[in-house]
Amino acid sequence: MSSGYRIIEFTTILVLGWFVLFLTLPFEQHYDETLRTYAREPLFRIILGLLLIVVSRYSIPVTLLWFLIVFFLIADVHLVSTSK
Repeated sequence: MSSGYRIIEFTTILVLGWFVLFLTLPFEQHYDETLRTYAREPLFRIILGLLLIVVSRYSIPVTLLWFLIVFFLIADVHLVSTSK
């Protein structure tokens, strides 16, 4: 693996990790209703699943973080549950 690939992978892990932490902590803030609307759409879920498969070919840590985000979106676990 080249060092450029490692830097991209590490940066992606940091960004996805920040996304998971920021959006799953129970802050008293209101999220945009758009995430909740998209999470209910079957086509959006299929696209997220296909992206998960594509990402899994390149990096396991990134795949695990992406799976966590997709799960939180679909299951509505604190990610968008405080948007009312």
